[in-house]
Amino acid sequence: MKLPDDSELGITDLFIKKKIERNLKYQIDLNKHKLNLYFPKNMKARALKFKGNMKKNRNDKEADNNTLKMFSKALGSDNRRQKLDINCAGCSEVSDVGLDYLCKKIRKLTALQTLSLDFSRCSRITNAGLLSLKKNLKPLASLKTISFNFSWCRELSSEGLSFLGKGVKKLHSLQSFSFVFSGLWFASQGICIIGQSLKDLVCVQSLNLNFHS
Repeated sequence: MKLPDDSELGITDLFIKKKIERNLKYQIDLNKHKLNLYFPKNMKARALKFKGNMKKNRNDKEADNNTLKMFSKALGSDNRRQKLDINCAGCSEVSDVGLDYLCKKIRKLTALQTLSLDFSRCSRITNAGLLSLKKNLKPLASLKTISFNFSWCRELSSEGLSFLGKGVKKLHSLQSFSFVFSGLWFASQGICIIGQSLKDLVCVQSLNLNFHS
């Protein structure tokens, strides 16, 4: 059976193709937005990694809200996934709208055990984006590891971090989590807020908090 080239595939078709070729790394150009999908040899992990900023020349565009919308549409159909890594670091066109698209689909991945979100240097992310993330974490009772990086998102405040803390405190299976909010002004407040969430997380074994300003 001859498989089509990646350039001939839409994003939905690509998810079908991965069931045939599971050991490879794919890169497609989605409306000139670079989208990387990694499929490991050990598919028990069912891991997917998305990197939104793969600019190699000045004609390439980074991911924006529309990219995340299309990606999220396909993502929501895979409810057996256990590991998800989203990296939109430095994608200046991504805002709360794109994060909201993503969060509403992530909530359907009820088998998810590991979630990593990097929106560092996404200057259009505000507290509203973290509120959406908080609301959509609740169904993910299987989560054991989370890593959130919102460094240098200058529109964030301690209120947004409070939203996130309230969302995390309901994840009673959580064993490891990392919060990175470097380059922001509310370091001391942030540590207090996260401390309040920790008292309910009795299974946590590993903790990383970075509020370096």
